[in-house]
Amino acid sequence: MRQLVLDTKGDRKRAAILNNQVVVAFFEWEGSNPQNDEIYLTKVERLMPSLDGVFVSLSPDTKGFLSRHEWPETEAALFKNLKRGMLLLLQVKREAAGMKQTFMTRNIQIKGRSLIYLPFGHYVAASHRLKESDRDRLRNHPPFSLKGTEGVIFRSIAGEKTDEELFCEWEALRTKWRSVIEEASQKQSPVRLVDGDCLSAQLSLKLPSQWDCEWWTNEESDFRYLSAQGERVHLETAKPLFQSFSLEKEWEAAKREKVYLKSGVSIVIQQTEALTAIDVNSGSYKGKSTKEETAFWCNLEAVSEIARQLALRQIGGIIMIDLIKMEQESHREEVLNRFKEALKEDIVTTHVSGYTSLGLIEMTRKSD
Repeated sequence: MRQLVLDTKGDRKRAAILNNQVVVAFFEWEGSNPQNDEIYLTKVERLMPSLDGVFVSLSPDTKGFLSRHEWPETEAALFKNLKRGMLLLLQVKREAAGMKQTFMTRNIQIKGRSLIYLPFGHYVAASHRLKESDRDRLRNHPPFSLKGTEGVIFRSIAGEKTDEELFCEWEALRTKWRSVIEEASQKQSPVRLVDGDCLSAQLSLKLPSQWDCEWWTNEESDFRYLSAQGERVHLETAKPLFQSFSLEKEWEAAKREKVYLKSGVSIVIQQTEALTAIDVNSGSYKGKSTKEETAFWCNLEAVSEIARQLALRQIGGIIMIDLIKMEQESHREEVLNRFKEALKEDIVTTHVSGYTSLGLIEMTRKSD
């Protein structure tokens, strides 16, 4: 059974996923800055033709950037006619980080447990995790009618729901969107209209539906939400849960560049603006008679840990992995297969391209 520990004491809100008492993922939400999925009534501040987008204000002190690529084709004419001072309904796609602005989108998503309502999507899609028969059925014959520019994405759990349940959820999400439009029509300046979901809702929407989980939280709103969802959940408010579960040491270790394995193998993880570079070193590893065997066994151990570290640190984007050089093709293939197998535990989408001409493993991981 997996345990999910949600610690919301103080300004820093953190979560951890444990599988058989081993931490396999960390998450963090910080401060009061705009959060992913929040919906704002924004005001156009500055047109930026050179950047193919516009800067918008979310509040007197907070700005965001809207790219043309984050504007639905169904409203292409409206984007061309944007003017300074215009009010726009936008959603936070990516929170501000470091020198990066808050990234906004007009491709708004109203997320539910089984499906995602797209006011401007104008398409029907289904999770690749659904059975092929369920995916084809839902895409070709959704249990409700789409009107105008509406679209929908069926999540992996949709295959377990009846048509009536999906219809009810669809109507609830559609009603939520109507209420957002109604509230926005009564405002004259930038304002947040829809808060991000409680943290447990955000996290539970990321998890595979087949997981058997036990939750721990110190936030009553999360406890109520999870209880209503029928989850096994414990409320503990006495002290920070990361302290109770002895997670602080692992949390700090996940911030360091170098990871040491018990065998002596070391892994160096360096994140840059463009990509993440990971280097594997044999270090003090001993035990195999030949250089090739040493490289093979070191790499086998390393790729399993690398898969875990990617989730622990929530690393996204392009990732390049420099393994210890192996000459035998069978060894290279076995290491690559071990890596792909380890990545199956990841709750976000990963794609391993394989070895480059220089012998590096090239992959991408969807940014959380």
